[in-house]
Amino acid sequence: MNEGLADFFSSAIAGDGNTGEYASADLGSGKAAIRELDNTDSCPGNIAGEVHYDSTLFSGGLWKARKALTTDADKKKYDVSVYKAMRSTAAKGNLGYGDFVKLVIEVLKTDLPSSATTLEAEMTTRGVLPECSRIFDAKNGAINPPKGSGYESLGFATYGTTYVGKAKLAPGSIQAKLDLTNAAKVIVSFSSRSEAAFAGGIFGGGGTPFSPVLLVKYNEPLQWVTKGALTSNADATFEGDTLPTTNLNSRVEIDVPEGTTSVYVQVGNSGQSNGQVGDLTITSVAGVTPEAQTPTDPVATPPVAGGCACTTVTQRPVETPRWLALFGFTGLMAALLRRKRAI
Repeated sequence: MNEGLADFFSSAIAGDGNTGEYASADLGSGKAAIRELDNTDSCPGNIAGEVHYDSTLFSGGLWKARKALTTDADKKKYDVSVYKAMRSTAAKGNLGYGDFVKLVIEVLKTDLPSSATTLEAEMTTRGVLPECSRIFDAKNGAINPPKGSGYESLGFATYGTTYVGKAKLAPGSIQAKLDLTNAAKVIVSFSSRSEAAFAGGIFGGGGTPFSPVLLVKYNEPLQWVTKGALTSNADATFEGDTLPTTNLNSRVEIDVPEGTTSVYVQVGNSGQSNGQVGDLTITSVAGVTPEAQTPTDPVATPPVAGGCACTTVTQRPVETPRWLALFGFTGLMAALLRRKRAI
């Protein structure tokens, strides 16, 4: 949102939705600008975990609602409303896209009511309202950033612990979900790489490399508590020796509790340096269904007159196996021979 708001106000002042035209050629992207606010980007379809790329679904929504206004006076009221909402969050740093948009809408309801309706509809279409979900469905195979983002071959950006205060584990930028039916275990695999470790900087910190940590939650999304110590509600965590890694590829088999209907996974980072996570895959392994046992066929006898209204069960006569009968006959003959010799 920081990047998105900066682009929005820049475009509002300049009067067009292109940002950084002067520098776009240096990136070799072939685009007219570094970022374009005239877009249809949405959540989670245009999420890569990188702050600039992820900003355009938010700034684009703000910009489109502004473009719907026809007078400069209304556009100014709209810009001031966005600014008022931003100022009101000075002591509330823990906001999502949807949280901030709701604040803007509340201001607009008083200052420019028609735009409140327009912005709400636009942000709903983009998946920002009611909430921008960063949960990807793993049923169709490996999960990677969207094509054309520039990150599809690298993976989702995953920040290091340097960016989350004193926490020992930084959350991943996305999570994946797979619905399960009679699953005994799941296999989670992904690729990861570390950005160049740094020796330190103006923000302090060391330079330990990216170190993946797999977090698993059953039947509900993984959530993080940001008040106080940064912690998650993960049911299981895998790292180090419990998360086998060969070169860039990690793979782990996880036994799931009986009755589990879905599994959510996320790759966090216990290293200080940033990294990327890609090819995130979840595969389920079906449990063994016990063979149906053939029930004993009881013989029912009718109830006796004047007795209880119940059914009694009489066991069938047990037949002696032929081999056992032959064994008994042989034993009998041997006993008679011994008696004859004794006589």
